[in-house]
This record gives sequence, structure tokens and C-alpha cells, in this order.
Amino acid sequence: MADTAQLGKAQKGERVNGEVPYGYIADPNDRNHLLPDPETAHIVKQIFAMYVRGDRICEIQNWLREHEVLTVSELRYRRSGSCRHPPPTCISSCEKGGDNRKCCQDIEQFWQFHI
Repeated sequence: MADTAQLGKAQKGERVNGEVPYGYIADPNDRNHLLPDPETAHIVKQIFAMYVRGDRICEIQNWLREHEVLTVSELRYRRSGSCRHPPPTCISSCEKGGDNRKCCQDIEQFWQFHI
């Protein structure tokens, strides 16, 4: 259940959690305001257009894969060097004995924290 402070923020149209939705970035001048992310906003528009057109979810997923669109975790990792969930590229690299040590260390830390 939301506490009164969160409820008040939500009623004013302010953000009530720390996650910024895909396709947006936090406004550096106002933490409650979101700005379109110039790098990913066009992808969100494409996904929405495909959905409205009636494309199935699997078709949208295929389009994302074909165009090598980064997942949310991969994008977060690329921008900040860390993420809550290890990016699939890191997992496959480590499973194949890859030499990306930073990636593998992040995965080890992730599993230690979440197990």
C-alpha cells in the first residue's frame, strides 16, 4: 500500500519510484520531470506504432532483435557500468569463457547480492 507521501506525489503527477521508463531520461533540473531520451525515444515510438498497427508481441520482439536494440539492462550497463540484472551479453560472454572481466565481476556481484 502506498504511504500518504507517495499518494500525494502521485496525485500531483509526480514520480513515485526511482525508475525512469525506457525512452525517457530524468530532467537534471527537476527530478520529478522526465525528458524524452534522444537515443531511445524513436524505439518506443516504433514499438507503439507496431502495437497499434496490430503486430503481435513476437513480431515486435523480432524487430527489436533484428535491429539489435539494446535491452533495458544492456542500456543501463552501457551508460552507468552497473545494473540490477546482468545483461544477456555479459552472461553469454562469461559462459563462453569470455575475457570481459568487468562484466563477469558484475555478474558475480549481482548473484551474491540476490541469492
